[in-house]
Amino acid sequence: MHEEGLNNAINSTTVVAVLIATVTFAAIFTIPGQYTDDPKNIPPGVSLGEAKVAAQAPFTIFFVFDSLALFISLAIVVVQTPVVVVERKAKRQMVAVINKLMWLACVLVSVAFLAMS
Repeated sequence: MHEEGLNNAINSTTVVAVLIATVTFAAIFTIPGQYTDDPKNIPPGVSLGEAKVAAQAPFTIFFVFDSLALFISLAIVVVQTPVVVVERKAKRQMVAVINKLMWLACVLVSVAFLAMS
């Protein structure tokens, strides 16, 4: 790859990593499913304001995989920021590793949302 192509690949994967981080961050704070909001009708083992699916295995899968995807995508952004000034051979190796991490983050997000569907 030429220098310009490597820089374009780095810029593109940084944008995608930021998008993945945004989606996963938003998903963690807007948990799918309904919340227990009626103080008179609280099921046993659930507290007021807690997601109704919080005690189920698919929610745990969603939370773990979504969190992993968030941290991987943030790590990609942090690692790629100083990569622009690295020599070409090291940059090429970094792009190869980062592409694999991007695929992993995409798979983790997919599994997380499939678990909740």
